[in-house]
Amino acid sequence: MSSTPDERRIRETSFIADAQNGNRSAFEKLVGECAPRIRAVLRRMIGHPDDVADVLQDTLVKAWESLQAFRGEARFATWLQTIAMRQAIDFLRGEKRYRAGALIYAQQECERTGAAAEVMSIVASPDFTFDVNEHIACCFSCVSRSLPPELQAALVLREVYELTNDEAAKQLGITRSVLRHRVSEARTTMMDRYDRLCALVGKQGVCYQCEALRQGASPQRRGPEPRGVLGAQSAPREEKWQQRMTIVRQAPLGEGVSTRLHDKILRSVDDVEAGVETDVSVDDIPTSTSCGPGSSSPDGQKNE
Repeated sequence: MSSTPDERRIRETSFIADAQNGNRSAFEKLVGECAPRIRAVLRRMIGHPDDVADVLQDTLVKAWESLQAFRGEARFATWLQTIAMRQAIDFLRGEKRYRAGALIYAQQECERTGAAAEVMSIVASPDFTFDVNEHIACCFSCVSRSLPPELQAALVLREVYELTNDEAAKQLGITRSVLRHRVSEARTTMMDRYDRLCALVGKQGVCYQCEALRQGASPQRRGPEPRGVLGAQSAPREEKWQQRMTIVRQAPLGEGVSTRLHDKILRSVDDVEAGVETDVSVDDIPTSTSCGPGSSSPDGQKNE
């Protein structure tokens, strides 16, 4: 039998009191109930699975050290997510921002070095399932890392996790007006970049990587067609953005059927972006590209 909200709150209060008295087991029980959500938040902010694990560990250390200051004014999960978001921002401030076209550049580097065969071997394995929604969520993590960390955090909390302006502002330690400005700037920047990047939403888009990856999977494990999941190209930009956000919210990034693939891709992206000259624009998107090893463009012409 599942417990009621009141019963869960009483249990949480008891665990918090025990943890504040030095009971590490009680702390681990508190963390165990909300760790999957915190990990998912960090995955959307940071992407690279190893960095996500490191920042999560730093978050838990910080939470344990700060536990005496917790007064129960918010749920423990909310308090822990606040720490996680601020740890993520601090981490990203110390890293290079990705170029908006990071996924494509990583793909091109994989094709140049032969590592693309490793990616496609994952896709072609008989136990692998390609899920376009997970790939769209992976793409969102990569593109959003081209934003300043403060804008990215505001966007993730408001658009992906649908916190209110007050809730998101409180987690980030900023005013509501600053929060609204950051979300507005982040949304506009992301939509502008997707117009030039994603062939699923814009006629000028150069990337149709998800279609090529899907074609590499076995026919029984390809999932839905990518083209159309974000709406018709003629649909208003705001409508396509909202559909993208719905997919990103629901896709189990890092926990779903395509996790092996996306772990490999995200590590490759990070390796490539770490080697980019510091004066290269984060708005950089290729003007043309292939979308996968030996693949063809949407018009049927093979890319060379």
